[in-house]
Amino acid sequence: MAQQRKKGKKTGTSGKYGPRYGRKLRKTAATLETKTKQKYKCPKCGHTTLQRTHTGIWKCTKCNHTTTGGTHTPNTPQAQITQRTITQTTTQHKK
Repeated sequence: MAQQRKKGKKTGTSGKYGPRYGRKLRKTAATLETKTKQKYKCPKCGHTTLQRTHTGIWKCTKCNHTTTGGTHTPNTPQAQITQRTITQTTTQHKK
């Protein structure tokens, strides 16, 4: 009889779903959960203590600064593109 593997090493946070929903959906769910639960850098104090409290609301546990952002990350890819464009145009106009 084959020996069973320990649960959780390969599956991560999506191990709670077991064999249900398919591999790709479980993998996507696991990456989103790790992104959501990860701590991010606070824009005000600079410490890596920014945590998600609700959908799109992020709070720093050190300085209690509350900010809005994306659902799974504080900065959405579109917001990063917009911020980059703004900084590029302001530096071009200063020259």
